[in-house]
Amino acid sequence: MGQGFAPGWHLEYVEVEDSLMDKSFRFQCDRWLAKDEDDGQTIRELACANNDILELKERTTYNVLTITSDLEDAETKENVWIILEGKKGRSKEFLLENSTKKRRFLRGAKDEFQFSSKNVGDVAAICVGHCPKDGKKSKSSVKTEVYWHFQEIMITETELSNQ
Repeated sequence: MGQGFAPGWHLEYVEVEDSLMDKSFRFQCDRWLAKDEDDGQTIRELACANNDILELKERTTYNVLTITSDLEDAETKENVWIILEGKKGRSKEFLLENSTKKRRFLRGAKDEFQFSSKNVGDVAAICVGHCPKDGKKSKSSVKTEVYWHFQEIMITETELSNQ
């Protein structure tokens, strides 16, 4: 992402040209990639607009509610990510960073996030984890353990209000 006065980016579309096939593929977005605009996401999953495989109506919005446990050392300052697995497929990895709160994943706290994705159908499983905020692993020879203990994660598909 950019830096400075207005680091966000409004992406209208991405066009990829395949010179061997003499075809163009357009990936429509028309959303912000910015922490302080739109839904706060900086990563977007784009469907090919001139491809019948994934229609726009097959996309939906998901709300994610996390409840961090009220145990000692349960909170984390790291980036938390989630992948949804359903009967129609699997979502990409989403960073849970577009909360209205400045500090997320505090002990005993509820945090809400929202992202749009292809509709994975009835959610059967999730994969969740966390990684350092800077995206780098520690180079120190001293191993520092990082934890996050959550009590519950609730996924709601907003179009049909399925939980």
